[in-house]
Amino acid sequence: MNPLILLFFWCMPIGVLAINLSPQISLSHQMLPENEDLFFPIGKLSLATDTNWRDVQFSLTPEAPNSDNQFFRIRNDKLFSFYSFDYEVEPLYTVEIEAASLGSSNVLVNTFLIEIQDVKGKFDTDGFVDAELANKYPQVQKGDYIIFNQSIVGDIFKSAEKLAGITYPNKILIKGGRYNIIHLRLFQIKNQSVINRIAVTNFLGQVRAKNVRLYGGTHWRFTGQYDPVEGTGSPYFTGCQQNGSTIDFGFSRGNFGIWVVNEWISEIGESNLYIGDQASHFEIDHIEVSDGGFAGLLIKEENGTQDMDQVYLHHLYIHDIGSEGIYLGSTQRDPQHMFHDLIIENCVIVRTGSEALQTGQLGDGCLIRNNVLWGALDWIDPFQRFQDNTIQFTTREGGIRVENNVLLAGGEKFFNVSNQAKELPNRSLSPITVRNNLSWGCHGPIGVYQFKRTDGQTPWVWEKNYWGRFINDYDLVYPDHLSDTDQVFAIASERVSVQILDNIFDLSVKNIGGQYNNSTAIIKSLGNERKVIDQPVFVNALGVTGASDYMRWARWTSTIGTSNNFPSYRTNKGKPFTFHPGIQTCTGVEPSPDQTDYWVMLSWETPNGAISYYPPDDFRLETSSVYHRQGIGIQENVRPCYTPAGLEGRSGVSRGALQKGTRFLPCKTRND
Repeated sequence: MNPLILLFFWCMPIGVLAINLSPQISLSHQMLPENEDLFFPIGKLSLATDTNWRDVQFSLTPEAPNSDNQFFRIRNDKLFSFYSFDYEVEPLYTVEIEAASLGSSNVLVNTFLIEIQDVKGKFDTDGFVDAELANKYPQVQKGDYIIFNQSIVGDIFKSAEKLAGITYPNKILIKGGRYNIIHLRLFQIKNQSVINRIAVTNFLGQVRAKNVRLYGGTHWRFTGQYDPVEGTGSPYFTGCQQNGSTIDFGFSRGNFGIWVVNEWISEIGESNLYIGDQASHFEIDHIEVSDGGFAGLLIKEENGTQDMDQVYLHHLYIHDIGSEGIYLGSTQRDPQHMFHDLIIENCVIVRTGSEALQTGQLGDGCLIRNNVLWGALDWIDPFQRFQDNTIQFTTREGGIRVENNVLLAGGEKFFNVSNQAKELPNRSLSPITVRNNLSWGCHGPIGVYQFKRTDGQTPWVWEKNYWGRFINDYDLVYPDHLSDTDQVFAIASERVSVQILDNIFDLSVKNIGGQYNNSTAIIKSLGNERKVIDQPVFVNALGVTGASDYMRWARWTSTIGTSNNFPSYRTNKGKPFTFHPGIQTCTGVEPSPDQTDYWVMLSWETPNGAISYYPPDDFRLETSSVYHRQGIGIQENVRPCYTPAGLEGRSGVSRGALQKGTRFLPCKTRND
């Protein structure tokens, strides 16, 4: 035999023996089945050789980029899943675990392969639930429809025929997982009650997708809310339902049951969540939408003729979007569908490129209340001119209310509003009422621009709103735009009555304003007052890192107005932009990441001591503030009213207290 080979075999056992003299982490079991709920037990951790180690603590190795640690958790000496695995997507996962001895600097690290077992039959097949399957999962009942599987490229597509036959209280359950696109055609869902909408919800953890498309159907509800009674959501992803509150959005990024996250694939590409194709009477709630895409929610059907009535949007966390946070209703020429009895409330929509909230084609009974809206991060470099307001709405009939909202950091202005009649005479005699809102921080010279064209009859009421901190640096982009204007209201409307009552505006603007651009509106302006007003103080919106000034937040650009759709007329298009981050300045050139005079990596400490590189976004107003006492901003337990048909004038009742055959109406607020 070759002596070199003899030497090799003689040395090998000695090497193995030397390794075994040191302690090693042992895992008793390294296998689990697919389609189980989170915190499924995998195995027990111990030290294979333990002579001197005492009080051993096991943990997942932090910052282990080559592992799948995000899908696992450790409690004491046991390893659990934190993901409902799918064998067909990936059969093997890597987990890196470390062990430390109390009172010692010794740390051991071991890597384990976790094998996913393939499950066959009804427990891994999309379709309707029978009694045996329902018995396995607590939130599932017989007659539900479960979506277990995705395509090889991470898509879910369900035709209308597949989802036919679902009736309340049954629901559509999407298994927790990472998806590319979720595409559901809901045309066969034709429920008749806004109280008992059919839920489409996450199941076995969080549903995370880059894009979601929902088409057709009526009286369905797309929700990530954890509700064990209704059987929706997951107890491990509760979103803004945390710390004893229903509206605590603080450090809730990634913690909603449904997360539509575009991952900045494109800043102006596909919108994250789209609803259209004659969908109506639907509800969207307790969902996070973030990180890129043209609009967070795009809700419309171009040239549609069937109205989207009784739509209810609430408890949505929409942030860091390329353009509009919510883009609802077409801005194109008729024919277009309308919205009646729409409610948008208790939403936090922050750091959007253009308008935080853009709504069009609004009809009677619409209500926008108790939201926090912060947009216009692209005011230096918008995709078009006049796309930097905080909120924009266009009504086609009267009877809408916009109240108790917080608006932050407008570009040209806070409100960009108009009324264009769908038909004459207008069927509604109710006014367009905007009241009890707080608008704080604006680059432009005005708070409201009300367009010239009207229906000639619907009155406007602007009442008891607060206006503060107009910094007037809009000339950096638009050198002479509205240079003669220093007023809160610029009313260009024709013929209609406009009441401007009891508004309070601070010393950063001189006049309450009124008629503008040869307006023929009949304006009544009474009780308005110019004085010092309080800056809004939130529980923990941006932390205490020195970044609490919303006006300093903007998306980086080296040049003003780079979009081909942005005009050069009366703008500074093409000029290098100068940033003044501190002592240094930067003009037209992006500094390198290591130039700390320009760039500072912001971070925030979470309640559990972890470091977050995303702002807290707890936009609850401090309870001691004058604004909170008036019910401004997001509020606990705000609910719409459901009133029996024919009894619209009476007080409302809560969800679930009525039978079918109800009409959906906004609740009256404490200011009525």
